Amino acid sequence: MTIALALLQLITAVDAFPERTIEPPAAVEAFTATCWRGLRNPALFHAAVTASPLHFQPAATEHGGERYRAETADVHYNPADRICSMTFRVADAAAANRFVEGLTERLGLGAPEQGWILDRGSRQYRWADVPIDELNYLLEAEADIAADGRRPVDVQLFLGFSRRL
Repeated sequence: MTIALALLQLITAVDAFPERTIEPPAAVEAFTATCWRGLRNPALFHAAVTASPLHFQPAATEHGGERYRAETADVHYNPADRICSMTFRVADAAAANRFVEGLTERLGLGAPEQGWILDRGSRQYRWADVPIDELNYLLEAEADIAADGRRPVDVQLFLGFSRRL
């Protein structure tokens, strides 16, 4: 497990995954509007949370920063540490794959490194050294995919500062 995913598990409560699923294009849009743009400019993050069709509401957090919940997504934002994470649930493994493909295309990233976290049965996607302004970030996603690939899939995304360019 990488440090980023370990940190994500610390800041994400066990019950953080919403019960309702979200469509992959809506998840791509929510992540892009909040985390991707928000780490560049906190005002953009707050505008995205306020205007989101997901209807985010402030939620308690024990780990600093800000947390917002909606019926279909949960966002944790800490601009001081240059970290933003989002958790959500999609319908199945195919939807998780569509999300990763949509995110890669929307952000103009290359194909992610992929692997399995065997002890949790999770698929991991990793884009290292993603340049944002004059900083490099790490973007990781973990999808808990069942063996049959048909049940709802919990997805965790982490975007955090890696190093200066």
